[in-house]
Order: sequence, then structure tokens, then C-alpha cells
Amino acid sequence: RMASLGIPIFAGGCIWALAVVAIERLGALRGVVLVCVLFWSVQAWLLGGYADGYLLFALVTGVLGLAGSRTRAVGWLALLVASTVKYEGLFLAAVVAVVFSLCHRDMQARPGRWRPMLLFVPAVLHLLWVYGMGFKGDFSGIRWLEVWGTLPDRAGVIGQAAVDVLGRTPILLEGALAALAALLILAAGLKVGERRKGVEGSCLIIAAVWAAWIVMLFFFTSRDLLWHLNNALDRLLVHPAALALVAVLSLTKKSSEAEAVVPGSPG
Repeated sequence: RMASLGIPIFAGGCIWALAVVAIERLGALRGVVLVCVLFWSVQAWLLGGYADGYLLFALVTGVLGLAGSRTRAVGWLALLVASTVKYEGLFLAAVVAVVFSLCHRDMQARPGRWRPMLLFVPAVLHLLWVYGMGFKGDFSGIRWLEVWGTLPDRAGVIGQAAVDVLGRTPILLEGALAALAALLILAAGLKVGERRKGVEGSCLIIAAVWAAWIVMLFFFTSRDLLWHLNNALDRLLVHPAALALVAVLSLTKKSSEAEAVVPGSPG
């Protein structure tokens, strides 16, 4: 009973932290829109007892938090939460930490930039304990060497499942369109080298790494492929989709700010 009472408190804390950093980084309107879209996209999972919604809130909070010096501590704390919420959270959070440490302009020259990685020690210890106790997750027992001959067939099944899940999951379709829009905006004249070091470039790099990792998991899963795709694909792809939305919102914010600076008339 006490645990069930703590769940809404935890959910409220995750949403509040996301709202704070989203408004700080994207502005009030875009921040509120992002929080509402993400909450609406995962509310059924939250009500169903799935932890994917909490993981999503923590990961997006971590990304937006690390993007600014005033919210960086919140970002690292959010990644700590993400790494302990689900098995895949450790990998997803670690990718965020590594990409920001290597690519983001505010963190590249920062002394001791790798020190916060120690925050992942509890998640690593927990994972070792889980495996030591013999517990198995959905991605346990991956047959790395036994599925090479079936990769073409699996590719077709995964591709068809991806098309189907895009059609029935609005956040994934929005994320795919947002990723395309962000790439087009960057290619349309913005300085790609500079954007790569900003939050937009970091979001797209992280989303690409996440998506590639997710596809690889389904290529090598030891579970029934169709069952696994139907039960997990949408809950995994929601994370890169959310970062694509963040990238577009951040790009449009900077574009609107640039347009608001009107040079004075000559003479």
C-alpha cells in the first residue's frame, strides 16, 4: 500500500522536473507543449503499470538538463533515475552522458567532465546483482551467433512492424516527421558543425544511436520475434521519437529568436 501511494508522488516529481527544464530550455509555450505531448503519449502505459513513461520523462529531463549550466545538476540526477528504472535505462542514459560529454560545446572543455559517470555505479551494481540472482529480462539470452542466417527474414518482419506501429502510435509518427524536419532545417542553411555541438545536434545523434540499438536488439532477440515486436517496439521507439521532437522545438525556438532581432534602419 505504501509503495502504491509513492507511485503518484514519483510520477508527479518526474513530470515537474521535466516541466522545469523544458520551460527553461525551450520557453514556456514549447516547454508546456512538449510535456503535454509526452504525458498524453505515455499515460496509458503509466496507468497500466509500465515503467516506460517514467523512463521517458527521466531521459528527456536528462537531455534538456545537461544542455544548460543552470539545470545540469538536475540533468545528471534525471539520468541516475533513468539508469535504475529499467534494464535498458542504463544503456540509454549512458549514451546521453557520453554524447553530451563529447559533443556539447559547454561540456567539451569542462574539467572532470567524465566524473559524473560515477552516478551510474548503482545501476551497474544492481544489474550485476540481478544477473547474479539468475533473474532474466526480455532481452536475456540473446543468440548472437545463431541468427545470422535469418537476418534478411527478420529485417522484413521488423520493417513491417515498424510501419504498423508508426500508423497506430501518434508520438512515433510525430517523432519520425520531427527527425526529418530537424535534418531538413539543419541542411537548409544552418551551420551543421555548430548545431552538432548544441542540444539539437546532440538530440539527433542520441536518437540515432538509440534507434540503431533498438533495431539490433530485435534482430538478435531470443524471444518470439512477432511477440516481442508487438509488446516492446512502441515502448522503445518512443524515446528517440521524443528527442526528435525536442530537437525541432529547440530549432524553431532559436529561429524565432533570430527573427525577433531586427537590425535598425540605415541612415
